Amino acid sequence: MTKQYADRDITSEELMDLYMTHVDAMTGEDLHSKSDIAAELAYRDARIKDLENQSEAEALVSDSYRDERNNALERIISLLSKLEMQQEAYRSLNKELDNALERESLLTDFRYT
Repeated sequence: MTKQYADRDITSEELMDLYMTHVDAMTGEDLHSKSDIAAELAYRDARIKDLENQSEAEALVSDSYRDERNNALERIISLLSKLEMQQEAYRSLNKELDNALERESLLTDFRYT
């Protein structure tokens, strides 16, 4: 069997506070047997696993959202580029039309003079 528990250095204030909280709670709740403590640890392990799975799922959703957003931005940029090309083509056609109308006007003026 693989060793699951190590000797822990709990000299930091944060760990000592947590340790004392657990010792007080176990004493106050009459958790003295290994079986009682193991049951609590099993419950907490399961809860931690659930939270890890939830966190991983949220990360996947976040990655998926980011990918969808990036794809949408790429489509928008592509459409804007196409729109810009169409606007340039429209301006060019307008210019050609203006030139043709001016030439027609000059020809008309020439014919009647």
